[in-house]
Amino acid sequence: MQSVSGSAYGHLTENGKSERLRTGPLGPSHGEAETRECVFYNANWEIEKTNQSGLERCEAEKDKRLHCYASWRNNSGTIELVKKGCWLDDFNCYDRQECVATEENPQVFFCCCEGNYCNERFTHLPDVSGPQGEGDSALLALLPESGGCSVHSA
Repeated sequence: MQSVSGSAYGHLTENGKSERLRTGPLGPSHGEAETRECVFYNANWEIEKTNQSGLERCEAEKDKRLHCYASWRNNSGTIELVKKGCWLDDFNCYDRQECVATEENPQVFFCCCEGNYCNERFTHLPDVSGPQGEGDSALLALLPESGGCSVHSA
């Protein structure tokens, strides 16, 4: 299986040639299809017959917004990345520049964001709207490293 990888500013096509993503400063005009690139990862790549990691070029239909996403599990402090890639037109992702999961303690954490490669880094910041003190919740920043992810307290 051919491995696809690239830099944060380029994309390798299926034939291995590098191409740059070309978008204007204001993005696509009204009614024009939007293009985005997201970091791609699939923990089940062998079963699903995909690449394990790289970059994913996403294209939307007219008047649809594109997002990137990340999903992961936290097993007793050990982060297990599940998937990363493109996500299509979800109002929960609108105008989010950072990938932040807000659910308290799900089986699989999920975050989405808008912007090229915005899913490279992902965080968990529970949305606590109860009588809890301000300093009671921890922010975990998960940064990609070769061989996995590491957890950093912020």
